[in-house]
Amino acid sequence: FIQASVPSILEKTDKLFFNKTINILKQTAHLCFEGINNIPCLTCPQKPEGSMAVMVKLELSRLRDITDDIDFCFKLAKEESVVILPGVAVGMKNWLRVTFAVEPTSLEEALKRIKSFYQRHAYQPILEENIPLVMDHQHRQTHENCVRNEVLPPN
Repeated sequence: FIQASVPSILEKTDKLFFNKTINILKQTAHLCFEGINNIPCLTCPQKPEGSMAVMVKLELSRLRDITDDIDFCFKLAKEESVVILPGVAVGMKNWLRVTFAVEPTSLEEALKRIKSFYQRHAYQPILEENIPLVMDHQHRQTHENCVRNEVLPPN
């Protein structure tokens, strides 16, 4: 019954709705990609296009007390109330499936919480008060080099 109604729903829905939804997804895809790649234990290898979720590589070597993707997701949910699907659920151990089909402000808050979670579980404590959540590639490399050498990056 429901499938038969889909063509009618699509025809009667204002095009503005679809345009708005696509624009929000483009915005949150960009926020998600940039935000994730600025959390040192996470890597998003490709900017998402045409989806509402992205697979993210979890770098366990940067975390002192996380054993795998399930442990990461469990502790993140418990400590920060952010729910991410462990990659093992889709056959990708030590990866994460992050959904970005949310309001941009909710996604920004979730990324801040994930970054805070990382800072608590990282091998080295990092002082990042002046480092923005979203940095370009050059600034991120400078920051990572400074962290490895235990030096604060230039402002």
